[in-house]
Amino acid sequence: MILKNPTTPCIKICEMDKETQLCKGCFRTISEIAVWGMLNENQKDLIYNEIGKRKLKMSQK
Repeated sequence: MILKNPTTPCIKICEMDKETQLCKGCFRTISEIAVWGMLNENQKDLIYNEIGKRKLKMSQK
């Protein structure tokens, strides 16, 4: 089985941005980080989609 996304979006740059309230490394919220291990693959895929949108939005600033 080939995984669509890596097991976790964490890239070991764990610092929360005060303005966006997102991790500067993985672009997840603290809530998403906290529950990540309990989510199923569909739920993780939804967050990966949000991460993509967040990265795009941040790159346009």
